[in-house]
Amino acid sequence: MIYAPSSGTTGDQFMKYEVVMTGTPPKKMRWRLDTMNKSHGIKIMIKFPSAQSRSLSIDGTLVEFTQWVKSTTVAGEGEYGPITGSKCGENRYIGVQNIFEFYLTGECTVEIQPRDAIQTKVRMEWTMDEFFDNGGTTAFIDRLCASLGIHASTVKVVGVSAGSVVVNYEITPNANEPMSIAQIQQRQTQQFATGTLNLGAPILEATGNGEAIVQDGVVVAAGFAQTVLVPTATNAHLVATSNDVLEKWIKPFAWEAAQIGAVDAPTMMTYEFMSFGLQFLWNGIAGEVNQMAYEQEMEAQKKAWEEAQAAAQRQEIEDIGEVNTVPQEEDETINVVTDEYEDFDLPPAPSTPIQDPISVTFPEDQPAPAPRPRPAPVEEEVQDEGDTQVVEEEGDNDEM
Repeated sequence: MIYAPSSGTTGDQFMKYEVVMTGTPPKKMRWRLDTMNKSHGIKIMIKFPSAQSRSLSIDGTLVEFTQWVKSTTVAGEGEYGPITGSKCGENRYIGVQNIFEFYLTGECTVEIQPRDAIQTKVRMEWTMDEFFDNGGTTAFIDRLCASLGIHASTVKVVGVSAGSVVVNYEITPNANEPMSIAQIQQRQTQQFATGTLNLGAPILEATGNGEAIVQDGVVVAAGFAQTVLVPTATNAHLVATSNDVLEKWIKPFAWEAAQIGAVDAPTMMTYEFMSFGLQFLWNGIAGEVNQMAYEQEMEAQKKAWEEAQAAAQRQEIEDIGEVNTVPQEEDETINVVTDEYEDFDLPPAPSTPIQDPISVTFPEDQPAPAPRPRPAPVEEEVQDEGDTQVVEEEGDNDEM
């Protein structure tokens, strides 16, 4: 960039350039002014599309914003002071509008990068006297850090102005802070939107990094229901609507849910438990009783049958008059006749009945058969390791 200075470069009499980004702006930028007169400079204004704050550094050293000044037109408002061209790298950030301004000369090269800080403005329903009587900025920082769970060294109060009481502050986590800047911002937004952030007085307005969280005592943050935190004359219609919804819808539903959860559900669970338990016990007892009854019935039927059999035997004895006991016969001896008597002819059956079935008498004219001669032994060769053995078959010498 080549700079041709105009006449008069003191105060705010210097050239101003507005930079417009047609696409996504880079996260980090480096700016340098090439000029013949290095003491002369220009003011550059960059409007960013996001609400993230930026910071400026020279040779790695952070350059703080300009001094905070109160608004001369709106009570309770204020901003960082305008660029005066006092030094190279003078800068400020205009919240809500997301504008970053800085002064550049030929004496330095500046670097612009996202700033790890949460710029917050909060307006409370207090007077200035009440604010300082309750500890002022020191007590304000203590309450804020206690609610968010951060260290007091990470909070810097930029300015306090009247109208009720407007406090501008920054949260810049250091290396020892366990939470990241995104986590701190999320927690702060949640506590603002739910009314749990305790700053010592009701919160009428709250803005974080240019994004509105609470306006006129009503929650307007994205992702949260529109809720009236502090009733005022200008949000009375919202209070009535909110109360109607609360009375007609939320409270009946809440009471019904409490009734079901605290009374109906435990009662039903207890009833079902006792009912199923008693039913199980009764079924077990009924099964045992049925088994016992069945066994008793079978025992009775068996006993009745035995008595009936005994009675029948007694009646039979009485009808006959005596009981003849026949001894059991001994087992008959079975003589096995081998095949060597197959040619033996039995005598014909006698014409007269045999008195003694055990003894058999042959006719006198037929002699008893003579025993057959004993067969000669048969030699069999058995191959047993080269030896020849003679095996004799013994015949029967039984005679009838």
